[in-house]
Amino acid sequence: MTTDVLNQSAGVVFRSDLTTVIDTREMPWLTFEGMGGSSMKPLAFFDDGSPEVMLGWIPPGKAQSIPQLPDRHYHRSVAEYFYLLGGEVYTWDYRDESDPDGVLIHYRPDYYLDRQPGPQGIHGLEDGPVATCGTLFLNWRTGVGIWAGEPEFADESVSVPYPPDKSTMVTDPLMASVDGTGLVYSTPTVRLLDTRAMGWEPYPDLGPRASHKVLSMHANGEPKVMVLAVSASEVPVTGVMRHNARETFYVLSGELPIREYGSDPDSDDVQTVMLKAGYFVDRKPGSRHEIVSDIPCAGDAVLLYWRDAPGTLPGDPTWHISTTPTR
Repeated sequence: MTTDVLNQSAGVVFRSDLTTVIDTREMPWLTFEGMGGSSMKPLAFFDDGSPEVMLGWIPPGKAQSIPQLPDRHYHRSVAEYFYLLGGEVYTWDYRDESDPDGVLIHYRPDYYLDRQPGPQGIHGLEDGPVATCGTLFLNWRTGVGIWAGEPEFADESVSVPYPPDKSTMVTDPLMASVDGTGLVYSTPTVRLLDTRAMGWEPYPDLGPRASHKVLSMHANGEPKVMVLAVSASEVPVTGVMRHNARETFYVLSGELPIREYGSDPDSDDVQTVMLKAGYFVDRKPGSRHEIVSDIPCAGDAVLLYWRDAPGTLPGDPTWHISTTPTR
């Protein structure tokens, strides 16, 4: 990753040692070397400068980085998460190496993927249906080497040969369950959801109209990734919040006024921001912020929200409001 990308400030609304707020609409699209012909907007980085969180765009048609099809693999150590924001894409998933045909997944807007590492997460492409329009997605991951064009791909991604007698191909995509769970496909390490087919669950600790859809869970059963709907004017919590866990979110729709504080409690580094669709917020442990309830909003905010540990939202057993007074 080049220095000009690492230091790029386009779209940055607020930045401190612990918090970054970006209006991704103001960011330029960059060439994405991990997937030929594609583009990206990197939002957060690993220590080596590789993207940890990014917006990605893949053009329609066949994948340029994988010229020989069919092709499939799994990841040794890296977990990956995707949320489709627009367009479509087709991929195939396989339950194990003996599964010659797998299942066809037709990703559409609001599809969510949680893929943990290991051989029960085999996936790839076949010479079948391809997208007729571009694909816009949000991706975050725990390491590098999941994209075919990355230098680490050969070490991280394990190629899985097809059975020699493979002669057929699945061309009918799976559909989401109609039981309200939105489940499209699952293995012990893969969870694919159509969030549009999921029911909203109340989240009273964030207000009478607040609700959420839990997409992934922590090992202790508390929500890890969720779609969260909240009205700033109804949040029953006041004061500056400080967490011991990292929280990250992307605004899917609506507005949410927040106030972000610098990492030094004695400084005057404070900024009020009206979050809108396309805004991205990354808060590391110890960051300080508050929701501003007295600024009118154009609709309740809907967030794609994830965190590395519980304790970042009211109702969590380890949730904490700092004693720092509101400024």
